[in-house]
Amino acid sequence: MTIAIVDGYSTGAALAARLHHQGVPCTHIQSQPDNHDFLRRTFNPDHYTRDHGFVPDLDNLADLLRHDGTTHIVAGSESGVTTAEALSHALDLPTNTPDQSAARRDKNLMAAAVRAAGLATPRTHLAASPATAAQWFATSGLPEAVVKPLASTGSDGIRFCRTPADVHNATRTVLDTRNIFGQPNTTALVQERLVGTE
Repeated sequence: MTIAIVDGYSTGAALAARLHHQGVPCTHIQSQPDNHDFLRRTFNPDHYTRDHGFVPDLDNLADLLRHDGTTHIVAGSESGVTTAEALSHALDLPTNTPDQSAARRDKNLMAAAVRAAGLATPRTHLAASPATAAQWFATSGLPEAVVKPLASTGSDGIRFCRTPADVHNATRTVLDTRNIFGQPNTTALVQERLVGTE
């Protein structure tokens, strides 16, 4: 058994360490050419038998993994979800069905999938500008909102807001920055704040 870990950073570094200590051979794949220093600091190459780095061509990468005898491909962190799933399909390995692939990274599509399954979700607005975000909040009747990047992880870029001005400023901050994976934020998610145990 050989497990390929895509973006073995953050919690993925803990997974690689655990597998390494149990004697399971792991290889590493980088989903993009560069990663944030915050993520790179958590990476330990000693936990892998091979680090393929970033390979832009999916077919070439699949051939490399096939040659390694890869039996499973997992995402080590959020940034690796799409690549791990695509590679698993290319190698006919166990993974999710492809029809909801985009919803595993896009928080707006995640909420839509949850709603479609008949579960309750917070009220949500996808904003391409600070003005539309503030206007939505002003007319929503909500006492508080959460503004966040559409595709990031942890608490990256999250702001709690009580006024339309707060929402405007938080949305502008999100749109003017890149997420923790170095990708530009082209939209921001404005959601009803839910208070309680996470």
